[in-house]
Amino acid sequence: MPTLHSSPSRPESEPEDSKAEVTQNNSDQETVAQEEEIAEGARKDSPVRSDPEAPPLPDETPPLPDEAPPLPDEAPPTEKADDGWQPIWDEAAQAFYFYNRFTQVTQWENPRVPNASQETATHPIASNHDRGTGSVAPSTGGYNPAIHGDYDPNADYARVHQATGSGAGGAELAGADVAEAYAATGAFNRFTGRWQGADFTPDRFSEEAKSKRQMHAFFDPRDVPHVTVIRPCKGNEPYLYECLAAAFQQDYPDSRLSIHLCIESKSDPAYETVTRVVADHPRHKARVFVEHDDPFLRENLDRLGPNPKIRNMSRAYREAQGDIIWILDCNVWVNPGACARMVDKLCGLASGRPQRPYKLVHHLPISVDVDSTLSSLKGASNTGTKASGGLLEELFLSSSHAKMYVAINTVAVAPCIVGKSSMFRKSQLDRLTELKCREPGAPDVSGIDFFSHNICEDHLIGDLLWKSKIPPTETGLKFRNHGLVMGDMAVQPMAGMTVSNYIARRVRWLRVRKFSVPTATAVEPATESLVCSLMGAWGVTTSSYTRHAFGTGWSAMLLWFLLSVVLWALVDRTVYLLLHSGLTLEDPASSRTPLFARPPKHLIWGRRTLLQWAKPWLGREALALPIWTWAIFGGTKVAWRGRRFRVGFDMRTHEIDETANGTASMPKPDRLKASNSVPPKGC
Repeated sequence: MPTLHSSPSRPESEPEDSKAEVTQNNSDQETVAQEEEIAEGARKDSPVRSDPEAPPLPDETPPLPDEAPPLPDEAPPTEKADDGWQPIWDEAAQAFYFYNRFTQVTQWENPRVPNASQETATHPIASNHDRGTGSVAPSTGGYNPAIHGDYDPNADYARVHQATGSGAGGAELAGADVAEAYAATGAFNRFTGRWQGADFTPDRFSEEAKSKRQMHAFFDPRDVPHVTVIRPCKGNEPYLYECLAAAFQQDYPDSRLSIHLCIESKSDPAYETVTRVVADHPRHKARVFVEHDDPFLRENLDRLGPNPKIRNMSRAYREAQGDIIWILDCNVWVNPGACARMVDKLCGLASGRPQRPYKLVHHLPISVDVDSTLSSLKGASNTGTKASGGLLEELFLSSSHAKMYVAINTVAVAPCIVGKSSMFRKSQLDRLTELKCREPGAPDVSGIDFFSHNICEDHLIGDLLWKSKIPPTETGLKFRNHGLVMGDMAVQPMAGMTVSNYIARRVRWLRVRKFSVPTATAVEPATESLVCSLMGAWGVTTSSYTRHAFGTGWSAMLLWFLLSVVLWALVDRTVYLLLHSGLTLEDPASSRTPLFARPPKHLIWGRRTLLQWAKPWLGREALALPIWTWAIFGGTKVAWRGRRFRVGFDMRTHEIDETANGTASMPKPDRLKASNSVPPKGC
C-alpha cells in the first residue's frame, strides 16, 4: 500500500493568495490613515465640517486661485425678446394701465402677471370705475376711524367697501370684461387735450360739490353732530317731490344725517312720491315710517292722543339715531345749507367761536302762491273756482305775520314759534317730558308723544323748553331759549287754496291760540293795519294835546286814517319785497332750487306788481277782524287734516265723530289710559 508523507525538514508556509491579501490590507490601512490625517486637518481649518449634521462637501476639487470656476451643464440663457408692453400712469384713475407699442393695445391688467385678471376684480381700481360712471364717490381719505378707533359702519369709508364687497354686484363685476367696464372712465378735454376722469363734469364745480370737498378736507365728519330729519307727510302737496328732496340735498355729511319720512298708510296719495324720492337718493340714510305698521301704536292704541301729526311722527322720533331732531314739514323747502346753519346756531357756533347754545332754533315761514296752472297738479285741491286763498296766505305770512314773528323772536320776551322748521335736542325734551308725565293727570308717554293730546304741539314744545331750566354745558355755558336763524326761510308752495280754505285755516289757528296764549290772542286785532290806523286817527283828532295840530272832525279823522293805512301798506310792501327777493338763496340758478323759490325777474316789482299785490293786501286786512271775531266767539271746533276736533280750555283736543246726516255726535273719549296703566321707562 502506498504511504503518504511530507517533508519534515521544510517548515509550513502561508499560501500565495494570503500573502497578497495581507499586502492589500496594509496598503488600505495606510490609505485610511492618510485620509484621516487629511480630514483632521480639514476639520481644523473648516468650521462646517466640525458639525456632524453639516451637509457633505462637494466631490469636485475646488478651483485654484488662477483657475476659472466650472461652467454649468445647461446652455447659456438667450436674451428675452421685447414684447412691447410698458406701464403708463393714469392720473384720472390713479393707477397704471399697460400699452403695447407694437399692437397699439391698452389694458388695465398686467400682461406679465398670469393672475392679473383675477386680482383686478377685487382691486381698489374697481371703485374708480364706479365713480366715473355713477354718482360722486364718497371721501375715504384722511383719518380712518377703522384704524384709530370709533368705527362707524354707516360712514363713507365703510360704505365704499360694502359697495365693492361680496354680493351680486361684485360677482357681476368680477365676471365682466375689464376693458368694457373701463370704457367710460374718462375722456379727452376738448380745450386742453388732457385726459380726465368722467367725474370732471360741470356738476363737480357746483357749490354743492365744492362745499362737500372742502368740508371733507378741513373737517372730520365724525365731529359733526348727528341730525335726524323728521318729515311728516299727508296728501300730495304741490311740489312735494322738490320739497322732500331738499332734505337730501343738504350740504351736510351724509353719514351724520338721517332722514325719516312719515306717512299714515301706504294708501296715502303721497306714498308714491315718498318712496320715489328715497329711491332716487340711495346714498343717504333714509327710512319710510308707516303709522299703521307701527307695533307700538297697535299694542298701545289708547296711549296716544288724537293729534294726527304726532301719531305720524311717533316712531320716527323714537327710533332717531342722533340727539338733534329737525322737524321739517313735507310741504316746505329750505336752502341746502340750512341744516348746517341751524346746527351751528343750536350749538353756539354760528359766529365761528363758542357762544351760548340755544334750546331750540327755527325758521321764518313764508308761502308762495304758485301759478294757476299748478293748481291742477296731481293731488292738489282744485275746486274749479278762482283760487285766491293762496295769495291771501302769501301776503299774510310775508307782511303782518313776518313782522310780528321776527320782532317777538328778536326781543325774546316770549316763545313764538311755528313748527314748519324747528330743531331741538331729543335728550332735553325726553328728560323734561319724563318729569312732566309724573304729574297727576298727565299723559304717561314722553318725548313728542307727550303732546299727542294737543293740536298746537309746536308751540307747546317750544313753551316747555323755554320755561324749563336745563343744566349748562360741560364748558359752563348756559342755554339760551329760542333762536331764529336769520336769512334762511321755510318756503311753502300753495296751490288751489280758496278763500274759504284760507278763512278755515286762520280760524283753526286762532281757536287753538286763544287757549294756549290768551293774552297775545286778545290784543292781536290791535296789531292789524285797519284797527290800529282807526285807533290812531281817532286818538290824534280827539286828544287835547294833538287835535290842534292834526285837526278835528270826521274829515280829519278819515284823512289820518288813510295816511296811516298807506304808510302801513308801504312798510308791508317793503317787507314783502325783501322776503321774496331771493337774496339769501345760495344757488338760485341751480337745479336744486325749485321754480317757486327762485327770485323774481324784476327785484323792484317782485313776484307781484303793485296792483296785483294791493288788491289781495286790502282783502286780507279787511278779513282780519271778522276772522278773529268768529274764531274767538264762534265756538271751539276746528277741522284739521280731514278730521274735526274740539279744543278744550285745558288745550286738549278731542276728536269728533260725524253722523250720517253731517251733525256732530258725542266726542270720542279721551285716549288716556286709566290711572293703573303702566308708564313707560322713565315716567
